[in-house]
Amino acid sequence: MRRKYRISGLTSQATRELNFPVDERGTMKSIVEYFCETYGFSIQHVQWPCLQDGNTQRPNYLPMEVCKIVEGQSCFFIGYVRAAASTVALMRVPASTRTAETPLDTAATPRPKTRNVRLL
Repeated sequence: MRRKYRISGLTSQATRELNFPVDERGTMKSIVEYFCETYGFSIQHVQWPCLQDGNTQRPNYLPMEVCKIVEGQSCFFIGYVRAAASTVALMRVPASTRTAETPLDTAATPRPKTRNVRLL
């Protein structure tokens, strides 16, 4: 199933930490469980952040490994790429060795232009 999404940014949490409500009672399900149960797809890179589609009130999380950039779309601007790369580098450092001066905070990174991404 291929769908097009307009990406508004990256999540500040890893894929394994993202949950969303599945019903009116507030039952929560993880992104990893959802993709496994719904699509039979086992997410391999649970430490990566997800692409975020939609608004902050009702976000739509898309694991990076199930998406591809549609041909002809422009890339994220350089400032955002560098900020994302430094975040990924920090995520590689074990939590026990991180210091309080190097938090995984992406709130200060520049916002990317929205992109069209197609779900594989």
